[in-house]
Amino acid sequence: MVSLKEIANICFLSETRFLHLFKEKTNLNFRRYQLWNKLIKSLPYLKEHSITDTAYQFGFTDSSHYSRTFKETFGLTPKFLSSLK
Repeated sequence: MVSLKEIANICFLSETRFLHLFKEKTNLNFRRYQLWNKLIKSLPYLKEHSITDTAYQFGFTDSSHYSRTFKETFGLTPKFLSSLK
């Protein structure tokens, strides 16, 4: 994952200015966007692997953190989604 510092440097902005503009243009805070992006990328992996393996593969501290974030974001549990295999 690309860090805030790297993105701000690429855009020739300070980190705080980048965060301000990102929120203004997308109506999302950058951290929430990064979590959403990780979760979206994890969906195909989740189809073939366990929730725990998916959580670790995509940088979550444990399966509880992944499941909680997943449910907050999508309104479904990863267990429900993986049961649709």
